[in-house]
Amino acid sequence: MRDTVWWVRLRSLLDDSFVAVLVVALVIALAGGYLTMGAYGETDTRTEIHQTTTWESSASFVHSATVVNDTAVYTEGERLHNRSTYFLELTPRLDGAFVYTYTARDGANLTSSATTRLVYRSVAESDNGAATEYWRLDSPLANRTTTLSSGERLRVPFSVNITAAEQRLEEVDAQFGGTPGTKEVYLETELTLSGTRNGDPVDRTRTYRLPITPDGSVYQVGSDGPFADSGNRTERVTEPVPSGPMESYGGPLLLVLGLVAATCCVGGRYTGVLSVSETEREWLAYRDARNEFDDWISSVHVPETELPDSTVDVESLEDLVDIAIDTDGRVLEATDHDRFLLFGEHRTYAYTPPSPDTLPSGPGAGDGDVLDDTDPSTATSEPTLTDETTPATTDEETRDEPEERSTDESE
Repeated sequence: MRDTVWWVRLRSLLDDSFVAVLVVALVIALAGGYLTMGAYGETDTRTEIHQTTTWESSASFVHSATVVNDTAVYTEGERLHNRSTYFLELTPRLDGAFVYTYTARDGANLTSSATTRLVYRSVAESDNGAATEYWRLDSPLANRTTTLSSGERLRVPFSVNITAAEQRLEEVDAQFGGTPGTKEVYLETELTLSGTRNGDPVDRTRTYRLPITPDGSVYQVGSDGPFADSGNRTERVTEPVPSGPMESYGGPLLLVLGLVAATCCVGGRYTGVLSVSETEREWLAYRDARNEFDDWISSVHVPETELPDSTVDVESLEDLVDIAIDTDGRVLEATDHDRFLLFGEHRTYAYTPPSPDTLPSGPGAGDGDVLDDTDPSTATSEPTLTDETTPATTDEETRDEPEERSTDESE
């Protein structure tokens, strides 16, 4: 029965609101189509400015020193690598190399020329931060020229006796009578590049420095790199705007749901599946009234002997309840006779509901379905109308009825 109630109500709703439901279905389909076109059709694009690295270079100094005397810690001939501090007595000579490498995104062909020299000088800084160089002496150590392609490496070796370099620094400064500045000694590599890189011409010179600072029995080597450099190019990139999950999945889903709903509505309307007969509408009205006025109705079993000979028929259950309210009576549902009765003071009112047997079964309804949608939890046992208990009447009303019938018979 619940299948029948649901099916009839749904058809009634769709039949009465056919235009509105069809419009809603078409709007949903159009919205789904719009979202689907945005996700899978001509997508929007956005232009972004990207900084792209077109080339990178790296320059560094690598160095080491060989132990010339045995000690408790180091043995003669042992090499110490890339330390910040070495020992004048144990490792007087500093060996190493200047290393340069680069990569270019679109390739390159560069002529590289590197000259490594040992620089002696005396310099002082003024109060405003400017440097005053009293004297400078360059001592060339090595030079190398080669052609480099992207990914290749340039290496220029060097070797410096630090003990001799310290003595040379003092000797030269003494020739000037001892300058007030700071005496420095460091390795300097001057690198010149010329050629093409990523199709662009290149002609540049850079200088790299490795400080060496004698300090008593040790000498310190300054920062040896790597010294990185790179070139960037600004590019405007146009890329599609990615679709969100609403457009990618919600759009097709809404499109399908809208089209299916619209097709079902139109097909059901013109094939008669959604049509609701007057009998079905009357039955729905009866069921609605039965549920609405349940507090005014009692279900009973009425014996055949207690059925009135004549009744006043009303057209709806709602009308019968209105009479019961006006007369302060109660409507009795004779479940074994499919009738609703209202016993009045002088007459009996009756309503016969439409037969559920005339209704079509709903989807999934099978044989033997009980055509009753009353909530089982509210069902109560039904009393039986007997001679001793006449519902909704008083003893005086019971006595009055035979007298009225006798009078009618005598007339």
